[in-house]
Formats: sequence, structure tokens, C-alpha cells
Amino acid sequence: MINKFSSSSKFILIVSTIMIIAASVLACGIVFYVSKVRGEVTDNFVETVEYEINFYFNDQKKDLEIFLRDYTIWDDLYNAIENEDYKWASDNATKFLFEEESYGYDVIYVKGYNNDYEEYYSDINKDKILELDYYKDWKKNKLLEPTYVNIEGEIYILGINEIYDSNEETKNGYYLMGKKLDKSELDGLRHFEKDTKYTMHFKHDIKDYKDEVIKTLELEIKMDSYFNELNILEKRIIYIMYLTVGMVVIIVSIFTKFVEKAINKVVKGIKDISNGNYKSKVEKCSMREFNSIIKSVNNLGTTVDNKIKEIEDTNMEMVRVLIKAIESKDEYTKGHSQRVSMYAKKIAEICGYKNLRIIENAAMLHDIGKIGLDDTILNKTGILSLGEFETVKLHPERGYYILDDCNSFDIIKEIVLQHHERFDGTGYPNKLSGEQILVEARIVTVADVFDAMTSKRSYNAIISFDAAIEELRLNAGKTFDPMIVEMILQNKDEFKKVYEKAKKELLLQEI
Repeated sequence: MINKFSSSSKFILIVSTIMIIAASVLACGIVFYVSKVRGEVTDNFVETVEYEINFYFNDQKKDLEIFLRDYTIWDDLYNAIENEDYKWASDNATKFLFEEESYGYDVIYVKGYNNDYEEYYSDINKDKILELDYYKDWKKNKLLEPTYVNIEGEIYILGINEIYDSNEETKNGYYLMGKKLDKSELDGLRHFEKDTKYTMHFKHDIKDYKDEVIKTLELEIKMDSYFNELNILEKRIIYIMYLTVGMVVIIVSIFTKFVEKAINKVVKGIKDISNGNYKSKVEKCSMREFNSIIKSVNNLGTTVDNKIKEIEDTNMEMVRVLIKAIESKDEYTKGHSQRVSMYAKKIAEICGYKNLRIIENAAMLHDIGKIGLDDTILNKTGILSLGEFETVKLHPERGYYILDDCNSFDIIKEIVLQHHERFDGTGYPNKLSGEQILVEARIVTVADVFDAMTSKRSYNAIISFDAAIEELRLNAGKTFDPMIVEMILQNKDEFKKVYEKAKKELLLQEI
């Protein structure tokens, strides 16, 4: 009997040990997963900031090139130089730009070819400009694009272009303009909070037109918005780990109690028989207790699975923080991503699409590429310039780049990339058409445009639900998938309920 009992105790000890080891392995797996997520998010952040820094420097050169072209292919300036109306040139094209602080130009130099006309405005000695290799090389071939130069330790961006009439047939001079690099704009990347605990240091080499390093900038990038969310995630994982170990200990205790009870019944029966009570029968032992333990383990697996899903949801919560940061910069699009997610989910339902979670998350993230866009572009009330519009058009590709390294966003990043493609192939960035566009992206496109038409924007007035539905119908086969539009028309009343719910939430936000 003693040996029998000892064997059972060993069995209980072995089972308990195995379960504790399994729980420890599971906890380690969860910790490993969180560490992997932390690494992916941090690496993604670093790559995104490096991308934005490079984008900033390239964008500065592109803006100067566009601005310079506007001022040099201009009949009025051409005629003023030709007719020696230097006062008009000074008041409208040279001194005016230098003195107007909103333009921010620190160097203005204009020289005519056929006369003595010359104007120079800057705190920098003119000879230092004329001695630059960039200026001398431009004089030789006149094909160089804007570049960064180092003048007395300060970085300037300079551009030169010849002055033409509007037909670009004749020229009578050239125009040089430039401005000092504003390093504060780079130091402020992603700085959404006044107080910061987490700072990442970056070094960026600034190169000139010869691809030679002229200066290395040291930048401080604030990371609070990322790491605050990671800290919350870490606390949740610790809680899950303790909860898992606690549940295992409870389950093992219950298991031990039931097994010992069953063994005691067997021992008692054996004792009765050994004492001469031969009529005593050993009571049958039901093993339902083991079934209860198995059920509890299954429940534990479900709990852990739910917690892992909760971790994935936490990833989405972190991204929603970024979305709110983007929308907080644009007073006209607050709640836009949430409403687009609501509309996209309903459209997917009436179209019979099964994986609604992918549609919801993709719709929530569709504008994540707008992070880092200049506030003046996002909130501009007038028509965007060509350069501004080209900048905005980059946001699907930037969104794809931001999500690219996270495996859980494999499908979502493709939807984000394609949400501005048009069914007729005239969209961007890749001019896809018809079935070349993911059906999920075609759904998000309809939801995005519908919300833009029915909510307040800087560039257009709100239109009614029926008017927006009519616009969808008129553009079916052009901007939109005609099959999706047809399903909305067939389920118009059902779709309108979601619209009214979103409208109420929009009103609450405005209040």
C-alpha cells in the first residue's frame, strides 16, 4: 500500500512538474514575442525617421526648384530686365522676396545678360557666393539642380536658373536664390509632447551636388509616443505571465486533491480487506476529475490565445495613437479614419467579404503615410500647388514603407498602398485598374471618398447622403468598382444607418 501510494505521489509530482515547465515555456514564449514586437517597432521607427529626414532634405530641394522655376519663367520679370525697369523687378521679384519673412530667403542674386542690371540681397558677402564651386560649375553648363552648400559653417540650399519668357524661347539673365537650413524642423520630428523622457540621437550627412559630405548634423528625435505604448504593453505581458503561472498552480493543486482522494479510496478498501472485512468492496473511482483538469487546461489555452490576440490589438492601439496624432494636426479630418473603418466594414458585409477585421484595420491605417506632412499642407484652405499635391500623393507609398517590416500587416500594407488607385487606371501611385486592385483596397477607396464628401473639409463643402450616393453611382466604373457601388445601392437603407451613426459621432466630436 505504501509503495502504491508512493508511486501515485511520484506521478502527481511528475505531472505537476511537467505543467509548471509548460507554463514557464509559454511565459518565455510570450516574453520573446513581446521582445520581438519591441524590436520590430523600434527598428521600424528608426527606419521611418531616417526616411523622413531624407525626404525632408530632398523635399527642400524640390520646393526650391519649383519656386525658382516659377520666378524665372515669367514674362513680367523678363520684360522688366529687357526694358530696364529695375524698380518693378526689385518691388516684385527680388528685394520683395528677401524682405518678406514668410518666404524665408536669405540670398537673392539676379544678373542680366545684355545690360548692367544686377541685384544682390543677403547678409553674406557677395564674393563668397561667386566663389562657390556650385556657382562656377553652373556658369559652365547651366544644368545643375539645387544643392546644399557650406558657407562659413552654416548650411544653405541654393538654386540657380536662367530667366526666360513664358515660351522659354529667349533668356536675358539668371536668378540665384537660397535659404539657410532650419535645423529646428528636424529636431522636432515626431515630437508630439512637450515633456519627453525618450530621445534617440541621429547623425545625418549633408551632401552637395558632387555627393561630397559638407557637414554632419546631430539630431535629437523624441520617441515618447512609441515607448509609452511599449511600456503599457510590457506591463500587460507581465500581468499575463503571472496570471498564467497562477492558473497553472491552481490547476495542479486541484488535480492533486482529486487524485489523492481517489487513491485514499483505494487504500481504505485495501485496509478493510487486510483487516478481515472480506465483504468490503473497493469503491470504483471515477476519473471525471481528470476530465475537469483537461477542460481547465483547454480553458487556459483559450485564455492565453485571447491574451495573444489582446497583444495584437495593443499593436493596433499603438498605431491608432499615431493616427490620432496625424488627425490632430488637421482640424478637418478628426475621426476620419474611424468613420472610414465603419463604412468599409459595412460595405464589406453587404458585399459578402468574410475577413472584416482586415478591412477595419486597413481602413483605420489607410492615411498613416500622412505622418510627417507639413501642417500648412494638411490645413490649407485653397488649392494645393503642384509641388504640394505631389507631396501629398506620396502618402500611400510612405504608409506601405512604415508597415512593411511588421509581418502582421502583410495584407494591410498592400491595401494602404492601393487605396488611391482608380478602377479605370488613372489613380496613383501605380495606375492599377480593375481586378489588378485588391478588392479590399477597392472597398476602402469607396469608404474613404464617401466620408470625404459627407464630412467637413478645407477644400469642399459637406454634401448630403443621397448626393454622395449619387456621386458614387455616377463614378462607378471610373473611380469605383461598379459591383461594389451596385451592392451599396441595393442596400442603401442599411448603409444609411451606419452613415447616421457616424454623423452623430462627428457632431459629438465638433461639440
